[in-house]
Amino acid sequence: MNEGPAKPRQSIESAPKPEEDLLAHFRSACETESATVMNHETKISAYHSFHEDLDHLENAPMVGQYERGMIPTIDSLSEAARAASDPLEADPEDAEAVRIGKLIRGQAASIRTWCRRYVSSIIKFHTVKRQLLRMNDEERRNAFEHADGERRRVHESLLTSLRTFNSLLQEGKEYAEYKAAVVWQPGSVLEEGTATHEAVIFSSKALDDRDLIKDWAIAADCVEEMKKIIGSDDFPPE
Repeated sequence: MNEGPAKPRQSIESAPKPEEDLLAHFRSACETESATVMNHETKISAYHSFHEDLDHLENAPMVGQYERGMIPTIDSLSEAARAASDPLEADPEDAEAVRIGKLIRGQAASIRTWCRRYVSSIIKFHTVKRQLLRMNDEERRNAFEHADGERRRVHESLLTSLRTFNSLLQEGKEYAEYKAAVVWQPGSVLEEGTATHEAVIFSSKALDDRDLIKDWAIAADCVEEMKKIIGSDDFPPE
């Protein structure tokens, strides 16, 4: 398990930027870096460059906790899905168990998609708000309502997917035996690396906190995008 970057990042003194601007710039930087052939030095450089945006987010502490596996991660949810789905799908004759196992895998995969779509909806909503001055009243109202509605729908879909995932994990225990995942409670942090290698899911209390899940979705999307470019095995680069 990596313990974190070898050199501490330097804090950057600048006027605060809107969260949506930071996320949009981060997305753009990811697209640029995705075309770069990575070696050890460029991985470290890209990592610190990405954090020039991420360290200014309101949920920057959560981004750090996600990176260090101290709160649920996409990997920890995927591990919970694997731990349940493997025994559920072991007997092809048990159609109901197999069905639940496949649903669990599907929900785990959809959570990552909803995180990315949620960040996209935040960026789009902010972009639309900037364009409102160039619209007439009806265009302004329609554009705002559409962008705001999309952001809310995606947020709700992410929450539904996470809740359904937990319900399926519980339902599956009626058909197969498997180790229960660690249940993370809001306000707590796990030992570093726990959610990098072990099955960790959200508690019901966490899933009732819409703002917490919003912040987590942003952290998850940003860190997973960095890992995709830098490489999961070398993350965070030292």
